[in-house]
Amino acid sequence: MNAPCVDVGGTPVRPLRKVAWKVYQLTPRIASVRYRCLIPALALEQRGVQSTVFEEGEVLTDLEDFDLLIFVKSFTASDARLAALARRYGIPVVLDLCDNIFVAGYATDAPVSPIEGFHRMAAMSEAIVVPTEPLASRTAMATGGAAQIFTIPDPLETPDIVARLLSGAAPYRYRRDRVVPRAIAFIPYRLLARVAPALRGLARWLDPTGRVRRLVFRSARSLLATPTRIGRALQHPRATLRGALDRARRAFEPSPSQMSTAAPKSIHARTRKQVLWFGQHGAPHSKFGMESLEALLPVLEDVNQSVPIELIVVSNNFDRFAALERQVSFPCRYSKWTLEGIFAHLRECDVCVMPNPRDEFSITKSANRAALALSMGVPVVATSIPSFLPFADCIALDNWKGGLLAYLTDDARRRRDVDAAQSVLAREYDSEVIAERWRNLIDTLSDA
Repeated sequence: MNAPCVDVGGTPVRPLRKVAWKVYQLTPRIASVRYRCLIPALALEQRGVQSTVFEEGEVLTDLEDFDLLIFVKSFTASDARLAALARRYGIPVVLDLCDNIFVAGYATDAPVSPIEGFHRMAAMSEAIVVPTEPLASRTAMATGGAAQIFTIPDPLETPDIVARLLSGAAPYRYRRDRVVPRAIAFIPYRLLARVAPALRGLARWLDPTGRVRRLVFRSARSLLATPTRIGRALQHPRATLRGALDRARRAFEPSPSQMSTAAPKSIHARTRKQVLWFGQHGAPHSKFGMESLEALLPVLEDVNQSVPIELIVVSNNFDRFAALERQVSFPCRYSKWTLEGIFAHLRECDVCVMPNPRDEFSITKSANRAALALSMGVPVVATSIPSFLPFADCIALDNWKGGLLAYLTDDARRRRDVDAAQSVLAREYDSEVIAERWRNLIDTLSDA
């Protein structure tokens, strides 16, 4: 552990911290990886925290040098072994949980059951971090007080931050020298720590671009997970088949260019106000996604009688969108969600709708989508959930027709609410504010 230090003028200086973040798959295109790991890690760099991010199939070679080990929505058998090893070295373990994994039917087609791994690791952790108070309460109930629970919201995502993540400027790109493939983890850990620099040097000489190493990492991870996938497929055949069919449909979804010609009702878009809904299409364990949007269609039909609208759906299932489109008379348009493209859609739309079924899973969700829309100057009409309460005075909650008509016809109301939201965003969700909360948590656990 790093001891506190004092500069020459006598002013206390917080010590440099080294934090390891474990994610299941290291890509900024996964929301939980961005919000709960990469964006905080970027901001923490300015606060004296060096981050190393690694994924399943990789091993840290100098674990004992870290001040904290954080598992972000990753609770595999190898994670449990690593958590146990960290405990032996006296390194605090933190679990970050962004979804209510305790609901019935959650991730039944996943290769590894998250709930089993979570409970196993919660008993070894010093703290559990969640983005919302409802999820904190549900997690406390599930763990029975096995660890302290802290609430740290999702940070605000901006075009500049996304550009940095996609450009390779993030910590996980330039601190990879601490990681080796799990394929060589049969070497005793302390010996591995000694020989790792030589192994990495050889790897860089043989594979300067790193492409072969990435291929080996992912191939090894897939092979290691195959027996578990087969076992879970035999236990949950319906869910496995449903997941496989859904993935196959997504693979054959039309491209955005095809969709623009496949939706003839959208040709009048420029004469209509644009109402945007964006998000995942849904899951068996909840009615969130397009199912909640479907319940809103009668209201949109009613609004369309007063103000001509076009519904823009940015999601990941064209078939479900097509089923929605057939139910309405106003124009609809579909775009496949991309990390870069969502900002363009937000710049063009007039209002965002965010219905929520308020079921056991959805009631715990964060306000990251509302924060994103408001930061781009787009007013929001939404179902009231606890995470939206900071925005209670600057978005329309549970007033669908009135809220939509107000934002679509009253420019002054629109500007007033969007402007009021900016102070909430700066105070509650700015990445620097979130990073400070993470830094305080890191200091508290590291110095304990």
